[in-house]
Amino acid sequence: MGALQGEKREKFRPDKITLEDGKIYNLRRVKPNTSRDYGNLVEGTTEITYVYELAKGTVRVKYQDTNGRGFGLADKVIKDNVPTGEAYDTTTSENKPTRYETADGKSL
Repeated sequence: MGALQGEKREKFRPDKITLEDGKIYNLRRVKPNTSRDYGNLVEGTTEITYVYELAKGTVRVKYQDTNGRGFGLADKVIKDNVPTGEAYDTTTSENKPTRYETADGKSL
């Protein structure tokens, strides 16, 4: 019997794992000094360890008209390179601009 192919292999080694709390982990590699993730069965226990890394993301607010054109206002980064699953809220007063700046730094 050969190595698992396609969909069957994904059951054991998913590229991405999403937890109930919203955190997303991406497959990085098979842990060094553990067995390969394919091969022939040998006597005893064969253990394969997959290493996953917590994914990160950025929340960026853009300002556009109904046609998708920008006003020339600078984007506002609310969260930058933070772990997935972390909450954000663009509706709070601290995230609503009281003064608008263009991408070249001019105030409106």
